Amino acid sequence: MNIRGDSGSGKTTTAREVRRRYGRGCALIELDQFRRVVLREHGGLDAVAPGFIGMSARYLLSTGYHAIVEGILRTRSYGTVLRQPIAEHPGPSHVYYLDVSFEEAIRRHHNRAEPIPVSAEEMRGRYVALDTLGVPAEHVIPETSTFEQTVATILDTSGLAGMAPATPCPTRCARCAQKRTEDRNAMPATTGRHDEDGPDDVYVQDVAVHPAHRRRRSVAGALVSSVATQARLWGCHRLWFTCAPGNTPAIATRRRLGLRNLPRNYTVDGIQVIADCKGPGRDRPVFELDLPATGPVAEGAHT
Repeated sequence: MNIRGDSGSGKTTTAREVRRRYGRGCALIELDQFRRVVLREHGGLDAVAPGFIGMSARYLLSTGYHAIVEGILRTRSYGTVLRQPIAEHPGPSHVYYLDVSFEEAIRRHHNRAEPIPVSAEEMRGRYVALDTLGVPAEHVIPETSTFEQTVATILDTSGLAGMAPATPCPTRCARCAQKRTEDRNAMPATTGRHDEDGPDDVYVQDVAVHPAHRRRRSVAGALVSSVATQARLWGCHRLWFTCAPGNTPAIATRRRLGLRNLPRNYTVDGIQVIADCKGPGRDRPVFELDLPATGPVAEGAHT
């Protein structure tokens, strides 16, 4: 898999999240790490990095790893070494280009969680619009795609989420087996049901995360994403959520995931609440999440 784009497009963050969600058995080859850290190379006509990256990708694929190659990876310098593994690999290959305008790249650059010392003038000099590889089924992801949408699109269209690992970790590793046992004892969970009154809907009754996992803020989002995937297989179009009006952590999680709070009878701390929602005296805020037929789960979700 190749995830490419210009500086500030979000390709590195996206690639890392795709690999994180997959887990062990997926290798990530970052251009900046290989070229700047491993090789300490500036580039140029005699650059070693292109061949090094291509060779690394081919070797990883031969050992059973899924391989993600990430970076600006200009076609003029890396086109040949990227196309060759795609042509040679007997399994599926997927190419993604994160297409952002220069203005959007600058905006994202200034909002980086980990700033890098590159000026707008330097970025302008390096910017190349729509520098695609030109291979079959190359996916161009527009700048209007949110982070969650982009990650979900890559996982959905590549099928990576459903591909079993074939590497020693986690399939034949004693430490991985021990961790699976520990995780089963502290497994986050969610419960939901297909709404009989509204066949297009799934009502999510509970989203529970064990205290051992609460610092990993992505867990609740991953659970909701999993339910959304199953709901779409059922042909459903919406997820519904409720919680107690004063359950501040649950409300914060629903807001973070981009769920809509439906307007109803009265407001508590800025949250709309339905009177007698779950029976007499059991008032509840209601949250809604629309499910598109394909692609990302929710525009505002960060899982």
